[in-house]
This record gives sequence, C-alpha cells and structure tokens, in this order.
Amino acid sequence: MRISIKAGRLLTLNQKLDVTKNAIVTIDEDKISYVGTDEGMFDKSSDYAFDWSNRILMPGFVNCHAHLDITSLRGLVEDLPLFDWLRQGVAPYEVAMNDEDSLIANYLGCCELIDSGITCVAEFNGGYSSINQVIEKTGLRAVLNYAFMDKFFDEGETFKIDIKQIIKSIKQLKEKADRRITWTVGPHAPYSCSEDLMSACSKIASELDIGIHLHLSESMAEVDWAKKKWGMSPVKKVDELGLLNDKTIAAHCVHLSGEDMDVLSQRKATVVHCPTSNAKLGNGVAPVREMMNRNINVCLGTDSAVSNNNLSLFKEMNLASLLQNVRCGHAGVISPAETVKMATLSGAKCIGLHNQIGSIEVGKKADLITIGMGKVHLSPLNDVYSSIVYSTIASDVDSVIIDGKIVKDDRILTADPEKIVALAEKSVERIRESKGKMPGTKHGARFTQNLLNRLKHLVI
Repeated sequence: MRISIKAGRLLTLNQKLDVTKNAIVTIDEDKISYVGTDEGMFDKSSDYAFDWSNRILMPGFVNCHAHLDITSLRGLVEDLPLFDWLRQGVAPYEVAMNDEDSLIANYLGCCELIDSGITCVAEFNGGYSSINQVIEKTGLRAVLNYAFMDKFFDEGETFKIDIKQIIKSIKQLKEKADRRITWTVGPHAPYSCSEDLMSACSKIASELDIGIHLHLSESMAEVDWAKKKWGMSPVKKVDELGLLNDKTIAAHCVHLSGEDMDVLSQRKATVVHCPTSNAKLGNGVAPVREMMNRNINVCLGTDSAVSNNNLSLFKEMNLASLLQNVRCGHAGVISPAETVKMATLSGAKCIGLHNQIGSIEVGKKADLITIGMGKVHLSPLNDVYSSIVYSTIASDVDSVIIDGKIVKDDRILTADPEKIVALAEKSVERIRESKGKMPGTKHGARFTQNLLNRLKHLVI
C-alpha cells in the first residue's frame, strides 16, 4: 500500500530538528519512502493521497511509562500522598477488578492514546493483563512489561521465582506477539521487590536481552527508607543488583543526588519524566536539566489515568517545560524543540527503537500524526515547536498513522470509543460495588497483601 501526503508544515525531528513548509512525504507499506519538497513526488494515484496543506505533520508521540489497565479508575483516588494513594487508594479498587474490567480499561486507555497522537506506549503491566490483544486490535506499537513485586516496604514475604520458567513464558509471549510489540522485565520498585527478586529480574533480562522497566526514586519517602535500610540511595541499590544498563527504563527519578545522576549517566539508563503525576501526588519536580547536562536520555510518560488524570503527552510537554523554569528560577531551561524531542525521538531511544521510529526519515517506520492548523488557539503559527508545547491540546490531533496503517482519520478506525466509554461506565459501577463488599476496606495492609497474592498468582 502507498500513501502520499502533502503537509503544510513538517517536523522531521531529525538531527537538525528541521521544520519544512509545503513538504511531501510518501509511505510504502510500513515505511517512509520519501521526505522532501518535490511536488512531483505527491502521487495522486496512491492508495491514499492526503492533501494536508492545513496541517502539521510530525512523528507520533512515544509514551514511555503508563498503567493502562487501571484507566477506568480515573478520578476515584484523589488528594493522597504516593504510598497512601497506592495502598489505601488504588490497591483496593485494583483487587476488585476482574479480567473483563481490565480489558475495558485497556481499551479505554488505548483509545485515549490514539486520540491524543501517541503511537507507541511502554505499558508497565503487560505480562498478565489483556493489553497484548488490545494493542494488536487497536494498532498501537508497544513495549509491554512482565511485572513483579513481592513486598511493600517491609510488609510481605520474599518468594522464589522459577527463572527458567519465566524466561520460557516471556519467550512464548514474544513468539505470539504482533511485530509491533516488544517486551521488558519489570521489578516494580526497590520498595516493592526483595533483593532476590530484583537480582532475578536482572538475570532474566540479561538472558533474554531485553530491557528493564521500573519505578525509581519517585518520592523522598522512598529515598529515606532506602538509606535507612541499605545505607544507600535507591539508584545505587538497583545498580548494585544489576538493574541499570542502556536498556533500563527508570520511571520518575524525582529525587536524585549528583552521584545518582552520575551512575545513571555511566550506565546509559533512560529516565522517564512524569511531571503531572509527580506534581499531583506531591512528589516534587525531577532535575531534568541537570540530567540532560550529564547526557542522560530523558523522555516523557503520562503514568496512569488515576495519577494524571489523562493520557496526553501535550500536557506532559507543557508541564515539563514550565516546571523546569519554576525549579531553576528562570525561563528557557528546556527549549520547546528539546521538549518535543523528549516526547518523540528520546522516547524512541528509551525503548530501543530510535532507528525505527521517533523521526520522519526515509527508511523508518511510518508512525505519524497530524495537527490541524488555523485554529484560534494555534494562530498565528509563528513557532511550530512553541505552539505544540504551549498551545496545542490532545483534541487537535486529526489523523494518526501507525506502521503504515491509518488508525485515526478524524475518528478512531480500529475501535469503537463510544461503545468502550459505555462499557467503562458500567465496569466502574461494578468495581465500586465489589470493593464496597470486600472485608477490611479501611486497612491498607490487608489490601497490600491481597494485591501481592494476586500478582504472585498472575505472574508466576
């Protein structure tokens, strides 16, 4: 199949971060075959010939940290600090969810991603949920995660995992998965995994040559606990256990010392900045500029719809840029072009796909989005990068192409959002009713153990 596109503005996100007016892009099958300004390359006889002269064409966004399977819990857990939010807020609802609830939540989340121009997602809870089939159905690209946890700070018991069996299970998942899906191993966080479990995850990732996806140094409480327990920061502990390398996806990293940043830089790990979630839960603002100055790859993630409360990288770009100015006390800490790069090419590098996606260049996969120009809040378009970071919103995305296939053209073509919204409304009613009937709803420890037991059952 061939697609020919005429675009009013083209953001290639190539090395020079070029912006081209009146550009032509062609796609053959799943790859970009031409990028330039030669009008003769616009083939009206293509399977699809789009005259998008009134649109911005750019690479699709890469959301590098999400929890799609709890999207239906949006708005149910508010105004709590992180660990109360996790244990007393989210966990009781999560335990009350059944497989159908998770399926609906995953569909809801994936539709929101596509609607807002996200073409690839690193989903944390991928190994034991329905997200695999939902990704295949909706047409997204994804890095799914085989997640583990066996405690919550000092609660819970260490459990042994059969490393050979886990490796076999992940190999089977990889073999069955669509070509758009890759995998990581996910020790949830230093406070929720025993040292034995974290070491085991390192071995599994090494054996399979896949990445590691974890939460790291998200709050001061985590850092203080780690220093008291181990005499070192969470970053230094996970490094000691072999979890940091050039395939590591470290979500949050809000509270880092200079030494922590040096370790992350030396190991070439990627940090996923989740500014909205960090701000909402009161965890602080990550030292993004300082990390970038140490050549740490920093990209963006939405985290969950429960801690955000939406799944838009426009929102993350806007807040990431503004909060760095607040943190540093002056303007221009991260330029708009740098911020857009965090949401595209840096995200692709995070998941090891920077040679395939993240920029519009010949030979790369055709993961593209368009943003309509001429709207009141986007006019005049004096600086495209600035407009995308500070003025554009998720609903401005008109069309989405993933792997050379059109998945949105004014409306989502690979799912029925209206039906999914109706199902989500019914699902959350059932979840709330089920949660209300569960014993010990006021005791977070009970729910912590219930959740641990559920995860043990699901991932082993």
